[in-house]
Amino acid sequence: MARYYMYKHVYFHKTTRSAEIITRKILNRAKELITSKEMECPPYLDVLFLSKPEDKEKYLTSYLELDDMILWYWFHQWVNSDDKLLSELCDRLLNRKLLKSIDISGINVAELIRLIIYVSSIPTMVLLNF
Repeated sequence: MARYYMYKHVYFHKTTRSAEIITRKILNRAKELITSKEMECPPYLDVLFLSKPEDKEKYLTSYLELDDMILWYWFHQWVNSDDKLLSELCDRLLNRKLLKSIDISGINVAELIRLIIYVSSIPTMVLLNF
């Protein structure tokens, strides 16, 4: 029971989940830019963006070198990217401008519709891709 409690409160904490979502969006956006040749693939990230299952041997070195410090380095670099979405996402993660959460379990349908309309009117680039 204690193990589940710890797991639930660490890995499913709203802050952890928000940072995870933003990190996933950063990597997805970087992959889109690399795939479309709008950005070059950074060193050691080829394993994330260019590898295919049949290329395991080719990317083994990159995979073994990949760690969180490399990712954080590139997040710091991409905060100055010409791509506004990539820059905004990196800025959000680095400066802890994380997504907010609300409990909607007790909300009735009319209130939920008003909330959706309100959120959809927020002029932020990040909402466009979530």
